[in-house]
Amino acid sequence: MRLGVILLTATTALAQRPPSAVTVASSRGFAFQVHGPTGSEALLAKIRDATDRAWQAEIVDGGWAAPVDDGDGNFDIYIDETLEMGEAYTTDDGGSGKSLPSYMGLPSQLSSTLGS
Repeated sequence: MRLGVILLTATTALAQRPPSAVTVASSRGFAFQVHGPTGSEALLAKIRDATDRAWQAEIVDGGWAAPVDDGDGNFDIYIDETLEMGEAYTTDDGGSGKSLPSYMGLPSQLSSTLGS
């Protein structure tokens, strides 16, 4: 098993979330969903599997708090086709307070760096 590390940069809230036609839920029942365009199912499955492993290690085993969801019970991860390899972000939906709902954007080229 190979776990990767991705450096994410916090940004200000984006105007809107990336478009998505396909959604894949955690295979272990964790509170996240991965979204992407039609035809990205294999990449979504790789991201889901990597996120399942990271969620287990960081949140379940490590005791860290889960990300704040946007009201649907799930943290959202999007394939953002405007991003280049090496770019990624987390951003909130706006508002104020200590704990804001947020989501993550990852590049579509990520497939080549994810292990099985």
